[in-house]
Amino acid sequence: MRCTLLVAGKNSSPQASQVASLLMGLGSKSRPVAGEQPLISVIMPCYRQEIFIKDAIDSILRQSYHNWELLVIDDGSPGATCRARTLEIFAAEAKSLAERRAEAFVVPNSGLSAVRNWAIREKSKGEFILPLDADDYLSPEFLSNAIAGLHEYPEAELLYADQVYYGLPISGEPWYLVPHLTLEYAAMRGPLPVMTLYSRAAFDRIGGYAIDMIYGNEDYNFWLGMLQARTRTLKVRGISGWYRQKKSSMRTVGGYQKLAVPMTKAHNVWLYAGLGQVEEITQSIGEIFCLMEGADWAARLQQAVDMQPW
Repeated sequence: MRCTLLVAGKNSSPQASQVASLLMGLGSKSRPVAGEQPLISVIMPCYRQEIFIKDAIDSILRQSYHNWELLVIDDGSPGATCRARTLEIFAAEAKSLAERRAEAFVVPNSGLSAVRNWAIREKSKGEFILPLDADDYLSPEFLSNAIAGLHEYPEAELLYADQVYYGLPISGEPWYLVPHLTLEYAAMRGPLPVMTLYSRAAFDRIGGYAIDMIYGNEDYNFWLGMLQARTRTLKVRGISGWYRQKKSSMRTVGGYQKLAVPMTKAHNVWLYAGLGQVEEITQSIGEIFCLMEGADWAARLQQAVDMQPW
């Protein structure tokens, strides 16, 4: 049964057969030393966010760290409006982009996870990856601060900072993150910001983003996978950026409210069972079964489960 596959295939991410090679690979690759400037691939999916995307692109152009490439992926927006707007911005900023790679692509609508996976695997060239949503704004110093952190702690592969919310009257509160992030803390207290830098090697070890997380929490599930894989984390100074809050967003739709948490727990059964949440896991799996049977959007979820490679 498909739901059984959805749950059983992800009980311990990464799978036991991958753990030995995963741990042997930690630290085996040479890492940045003082003075080196590794290429950072900024991955920006966009679906009907062309009204905001200029701010997001401007935040990359204003980075004090200059060795980056920017890949904008229009996730099947009607009329490819995200790509069209992006190309206008690129043309206007031709001088600023003269010595940097900036490209815009269009793919069939497939969701954040699938788009990020495709762009990272097929199009990006960087040693490090930075996801940036098309309606957010990256702090001008975040990439510099992250690379400075790497020079001091070259074993780090997941680098994060505090974040500030903006966009609504209730916005403005900073999100303070603990300096030493543990798996248990993240599982119980919440994820990292989307605007978090990680190594390509760490991405490859856990297999990328789960593409069946189409109703949100795909980044949370990804960070949990990173932590379960014992990826070494580092909090850097300053803030990562500004996260835009809107009255209508992925977090406000029915799919997110009903499925994001159950899907996260279904992907991490052993983790949450070890934290004493067996009853909650059972309830989550039951909710997924019920929703896939009766919801109007269940067909889309089923299609995503069918495509999930692990």
